[in-house]
Amino acid sequence: MKSKKATFSASYRIRKDKVKEGSAPLVLRIVVNEKKSEIAIKRKIPVDKWSESKKLIGSGPDVQSFNRYLD
Repeated sequence: MKSKKATFSASYRIRKDKVKEGSAPLVLRIVVNEKKSEIAIKRKIPVDKWSESKKLIGSGPDVQSFNRYLD
């Protein structure tokens, strides 16, 4: 009998379907063995400042602090 290799991944995503006044909630998506679950982290971010690399774009202290929070 073959055993399946377990998989795990975690990433941050914005909820584009919940955009209000240019901001959207950020969620943590966790995938274990192809089963997805999302956890709201109770933060809203400007949609235009979210990059494809899953970080906020900018160099201000608030942006740097938020990116450290995500790390």
